[in-house]
Amino acid sequence: MKIETSKTIVILFLLTFVSIFADFTDFNLIDETQYDLNHLIYNSDFITNPLTMLSGLSFLLDEHINKSVPKSSFLNFWDTFDTLEFSLLALTTALIIYPFDNYTAFTVVESFAVSAGLTALIKVLIGRARPYNNLGAFVFEPFNLNRDYQSFPSGHSALSWAIFTPVAKRFGDIWYAIPVVFSLQRVWSNNHWASDVLFGASIGYNIGSQFYDARKGE
Repeated sequence: MKIETSKTIVILFLLTFVSIFADFTDFNLIDETQYDLNHLIYNSDFITNPLTMLSGLSFLLDEHINKSVPKSSFLNFWDTFDTLEFSLLALTTALIIYPFDNYTAFTVVESFAVSAGLTALIKVLIGRARPYNNLGAFVFEPFNLNRDYQSFPSGHSALSWAIFTPVAKRFGDIWYAIPVVFSLQRVWSNNHWASDVLFGASIGYNIGSQFYDARKGE
Protein backbone atom coordinates (compact mmCIF):
# COMPACT_ATOMS: atom_id res chain seq x y z
CA MET A 1 0.00 0.00 0.00
CA LYS A 2 2.85 2.35 0.90
CA ILE A 3 4.61 1.64 -2.40
CA GLU A 4 1.46 2.26 -4.43
CA THR A 5 0.83 5.52 -2.59
CA SER A 6 4.38 6.67 -3.26
CA LYS A 7 4.09 5.82 -6.95
CA THR A 8 0.85 7.81 -7.11
CA ILE A 9 2.63 10.83 -5.62
CA VAL A 10 5.38 10.59 -8.25
CA ILE A 11 2.81 10.35 -11.05
CA LEU A 12 0.96 13.39 -9.72
CA PHE A 13 4.23 15.36 -9.53
CA LEU A 14 5.05 14.35 -13.09
CA LEU A 15 1.61 15.21 -14.45
CA THR A 16 1.72 18.56 -12.65
CA PHE A 17 5.12 19.41 -14.08
CA VAL A 18 4.23 18.33 -17.63
CA SER A 19 0.95 20.27 -17.48
CA ILE A 20 2.68 23.46 -16.31
CA PHE A 21 5.43 23.01 -18.85
CA ALA A 22 3.03 22.41 -21.73
CA ASP A 23 0.85 25.38 -20.82
CA PHE A 24 3.60 27.97 -20.59
CA THR A 25 5.94 26.97 -23.41
CA ASP A 26 5.45 27.04 -27.14
CA PHE A 27 6.99 23.75 -28.21
CA ASN A 28 5.81 20.15 -28.45
CA LEU A 29 7.17 17.88 -25.71
CA ILE A 30 7.25 14.78 -27.91
CA ASP A 31 9.04 16.57 -30.73
CA GLU A 32 11.57 18.07 -28.33
CA THR A 33 12.30 14.71 -26.71
CA GLN A 34 12.76 13.06 -30.09
CA TYR A 35 15.11 15.84 -31.16
CA ASP A 36 17.18 15.50 -27.99
CA LEU A 37 17.42 11.71 -28.35
CA ASN A 38 18.62 12.10 -31.93
CA HIS A 39 21.21 14.61 -30.73
CA LEU A 40 22.36 12.13 -28.09
CA ILE A 41 22.69 9.27 -30.57
CA TYR A 42 24.56 11.18 -33.26
CA ASN A 43 26.66 13.55 -31.15
CA SER A 44 27.52 11.57 -28.04
CA ASP A 45 31.20 11.00 -27.24
CA PHE A 46 30.34 8.44 -24.57
CA ILE A 47 33.03 5.92 -25.55
CA THR A 48 35.82 8.51 -25.54
CA ASN A 49 34.45 10.35 -22.51
CA PRO A 50 37.20 10.52 -19.84
CA LEU A 51 34.86 9.08 -17.21
CA THR A 52 34.08 6.07 -19.42
CA MET A 53 37.74 5.45 -20.22
CA LEU A 54 38.69 5.85 -16.56
CA SER A 55 35.96 3.37 -15.65
CA GLY A 56 37.49 0.80 -17.97
CA LEU A 57 40.95 1.31 -16.50
CA SER A 58 39.72 1.21 -12.89
CA PHE A 59 37.99 -2.10 -13.54
CA LEU A 60 41.31 -3.89 -13.11
CA LEU A 61 41.99 -2.01 -9.88
CA ASP A 62 38.53 -2.36 -8.32
CA GLU A 63 39.51 -4.80 -5.61
CA HIS A 64 42.60 -2.80 -4.63
CA ILE A 65 40.61 0.45 -4.52
CA ASN A 66 37.83 -1.17 -2.51
CA LYS A 67 40.32 -2.39 0.11
CA SER A 68 42.07 0.99 0.23
CA VAL A 69 38.98 3.16 0.74
CA PRO A 70 37.95 3.44 4.43
CA LYS A 71 34.40 2.21 4.97
CA SER A 72 31.91 4.55 6.62
CA SER A 73 28.22 4.76 7.51
CA PHE A 74 28.20 8.51 6.76
CA LEU A 75 25.13 9.36 4.65
CA ASN A 76 24.07 5.72 4.76
CA PHE A 77 20.40 6.79 4.53
CA TRP A 78 21.15 7.26 0.84
CA ASP A 79 21.42 3.48 0.59
CA THR A 80 17.63 3.32 0.69
CA PHE A 81 17.26 5.66 -2.27
CA ASP A 82 15.63 3.92 -5.19
CA THR A 83 14.07 5.00 -8.48
CA LEU A 84 11.11 6.38 -6.53
CA GLU A 85 13.22 8.70 -4.39
CA PHE A 86 15.28 9.82 -7.37
CA SER A 87 12.07 10.48 -9.31
CA LEU A 88 10.92 12.80 -6.56
CA LEU A 89 14.36 14.45 -6.47
CA ALA A 90 14.31 15.01 -10.23
CA LEU A 91 10.76 16.38 -10.29
CA THR A 92 11.29 18.60 -7.26
CA THR A 93 14.52 19.98 -8.73
CA ALA A 94 12.78 20.66 -12.03
CA LEU A 95 9.87 22.44 -10.35
CA ILE A 96 12.24 24.63 -8.30
CA ILE A 97 14.28 25.80 -11.29
CA TYR A 98 11.30 26.01 -13.67
CA PRO A 99 10.61 29.73 -12.94
CA PHE A 100 14.22 30.56 -13.82
CA ASP A 101 14.67 28.37 -16.91
CA ASN A 102 11.86 26.09 -18.10
CA TYR A 103 14.02 24.45 -20.78
CA THR A 104 16.61 23.33 -18.26
CA ALA A 105 13.84 22.15 -15.94
CA PHE A 106 12.47 19.87 -18.63
CA THR A 107 15.98 18.66 -19.47
CA VAL A 108 16.42 17.53 -15.85
CA VAL A 109 13.35 15.28 -16.05
CA GLU A 110 14.20 14.09 -19.54
CA SER A 111 17.81 13.27 -18.65
CA PHE A 112 16.74 11.45 -15.49
CA ALA A 113 14.16 9.31 -17.31
CA VAL A 114 16.53 8.17 -20.07
CA SER A 115 19.40 7.52 -17.65
CA ALA A 116 17.15 5.51 -15.33
CA GLY A 117 15.96 3.26 -18.15
CA LEU A 118 19.43 2.69 -19.57
CA THR A 119 21.02 2.05 -16.17
CA ALA A 120 18.34 -0.46 -15.15
CA LEU A 121 18.81 -2.36 -18.41
CA ILE A 122 22.59 -2.58 -18.08
CA LYS A 123 22.34 -3.69 -14.43
CA VAL A 124 20.23 -6.70 -15.38
CA LEU A 125 22.29 -7.56 -18.47
CA ILE A 126 25.62 -7.48 -16.59
CA GLY A 127 24.61 -8.93 -13.21
CA ARG A 128 27.75 -7.91 -11.34
CA ALA A 129 28.08 -8.90 -7.68
CA ARG A 130 28.31 -6.02 -5.21
CA PRO A 131 31.42 -5.60 -3.03
CA TYR A 132 29.60 -6.43 0.19
CA ASN A 133 28.97 -9.96 -1.13
CA ASN A 134 32.70 -10.59 -0.67
CA LEU A 135 32.81 -12.60 -3.89
CA GLY A 136 35.37 -10.45 -5.70
CA ALA A 137 35.13 -7.90 -8.48
CA PHE A 138 34.83 -10.40 -11.32
CA VAL A 139 31.67 -12.31 -10.42
CA PHE A 140 28.79 -11.87 -12.87
CA GLU A 141 25.31 -13.41 -13.06
CA PRO A 142 23.57 -11.88 -16.10
CA PHE A 143 19.79 -11.44 -15.90
CA ASN A 144 19.82 -11.80 -12.12
CA LEU A 145 17.03 -9.63 -10.66
CA ASN A 146 18.52 -9.72 -7.16
CA ARG A 147 19.90 -6.27 -6.27
CA ASP A 148 22.97 -8.00 -4.78
CA TYR A 149 23.95 -8.73 -8.38
CA GLN A 150 23.15 -5.34 -9.88
CA SER A 151 26.32 -3.47 -9.02
CA PHE A 152 27.28 -2.28 -12.51
CA PRO A 153 26.69 0.55 -13.14
CA SER A 154 25.87 2.57 -10.03
CA GLY A 155 22.32 3.85 -10.26
CA HIS A 156 22.87 6.47 -7.57
CA SER A 157 25.82 7.82 -9.51
CA ALA A 158 24.09 7.76 -12.90
CA LEU A 159 20.85 9.35 -11.72
CA SER A 160 22.42 12.05 -9.56
CA TRP A 161 24.69 13.10 -12.44
CA ALA A 162 21.75 13.00 -14.86
CA ILE A 163 19.70 15.30 -12.63
CA PHE A 164 22.35 17.83 -11.68
CA THR A 165 24.46 18.05 -14.84
CA PRO A 166 21.89 20.29 -16.63
CA VAL A 167 21.57 22.33 -13.43
CA ALA A 168 25.35 22.75 -13.16
CA LYS A 169 25.72 23.70 -16.82
CA ARG A 170 23.02 26.34 -16.41
CA PHE A 171 23.63 27.68 -12.90
CA GLY A 172 27.28 26.94 -12.15
CA ASP A 173 29.78 24.13 -11.54
CA ILE A 174 29.14 24.17 -7.78
CA TRP A 175 26.11 21.97 -8.41
CA TYR A 176 28.39 19.13 -9.54
CA ALA A 177 29.27 18.74 -5.85
CA ILE A 178 25.97 16.91 -5.24
CA PRO A 179 26.52 14.02 -7.70
CA VAL A 180 30.19 13.83 -6.66
CA VAL A 181 29.17 13.16 -3.05
CA PHE A 182 26.47 10.71 -4.17
CA SER A 183 29.11 8.85 -6.18
CA LEU A 184 31.75 8.76 -3.44
CA GLN A 185 29.21 7.52 -0.90
CA ARG A 186 28.57 4.42 -3.00
CA VAL A 187 32.25 3.44 -2.64
CA TRP A 188 32.83 4.19 1.04
CA SER A 189 29.53 2.45 1.92
CA ASN A 190 30.80 -0.70 0.15
CA ASN A 191 27.80 -0.81 -2.20
CA HIS A 192 29.76 -0.36 -5.42
CA TRP A 193 33.12 -0.86 -7.04
CA ALA A 194 34.93 2.24 -8.29
CA SER A 195 34.31 1.31 -11.93
CA ASP A 196 30.55 1.02 -11.22
CA VAL A 197 30.52 4.59 -9.97
CA LEU A 198 32.66 6.02 -12.76
CA PHE A 199 30.63 4.32 -15.48
CA GLY A 200 27.38 5.45 -13.86
CA ALA A 201 28.68 9.01 -13.65
CA SER A 202 29.62 8.86 -17.33
CA ILE A 203 26.11 7.76 -18.27
CA GLY A 204 24.39 10.50 -16.28
CA TYR A 205 26.83 13.25 -17.23
CA ASN A 206 26.87 12.38 -20.91
CA ILE A 207 23.08 12.20 -21.25
CA GLY A 208 22.48 15.31 -19.17
CA SER A 209 25.15 17.25 -21.02
CA GLN A 210 24.02 16.19 -24.49
CA PHE A 211 20.37 16.99 -23.77
CA TYR A 212 21.28 20.38 -22.35
CA ASP A 213 23.58 21.23 -25.26
CA ALA A 214 20.93 20.15 -27.79
CA ARG A 215 18.37 22.37 -26.13
CA LYS A 216 20.69 25.33 -26.09
CA GLY A 217 21.76 24.78 -29.68
CA GLU A 218 25.41 24.18 -28.80
